[in-house]
Amino acid sequence: MRPSATRVCRIVRGNPRRRRTSTTLETAVLTLRDQHPAWGGRKLAARLQALGQTDIPSPSTITAILRRHNRLNPQESAQHKG
Repeated sequence: MRPSATRVCRIVRGNPRRRRTSTTLETAVLTLRDQHPAWGGRKLAARLQALGQTDIPSPSTITAILRRHNRLNPQESAQHKG
């Protein structure tokens, strides 16, 4: 038997246990970001909590949402890194 014939594909196509952020929550994040373009994931998460939003994702997830929708400027982000 050839070695290549016994290989099993191990490509992960997403974690089935991972919760997908709802489109309603993504819209709320993007709307708040459009109102306050200087705010990042941490401040947006705190503001959503202050507004009474339930089931808020982590700040890193909010940052990922902003990246996915091209709401972060890479040059500006590089200035804030130490």
